[in-house]
Amino acid sequence: MANFEAVTVSNGARVKDIEAVKRLLGLYEPSSDVTIELTEEWLNIYGYDWPKIFKNDADDEECDEDFFEEFLQRLAPLLAEPLLIQCIGHEKCRFPLSAMQVLVKPTGEIKWMIFD
Repeated sequence: MANFEAVTVSNGARVKDIEAVKRLLGLYEPSSDVTIELTEEWLNIYGYDWPKIFKNDADDEECDEDFFEEFLQRLAPLLAEPLLIQCIGHEKCRFPLSAMQVLVKPTGEIKWMIFD
């Protein structure tokens, strides 16, 4: 069986309220190889995996569920500028590649662009 390998990177967006973002980050946990970093007033998402986020207080039924979209919806109004996240992955360097781009706007709009 092939292993899926991926990388994720973001543009580093400024946030409006650092404390509110810290509280939000306390509710979620990214997958082990993805980092969500908040420094001064900048938020970065990066790592060697496809972005997945889990709830810290998830019950047994939700423990493997991905809450990435929910996290982005809650993050959007806390952003001072758009957050752009790009991901690309592959299985044993075979065609086709998997790629996506997510644009999170402070207005709450989230645009998912999947590589076809």
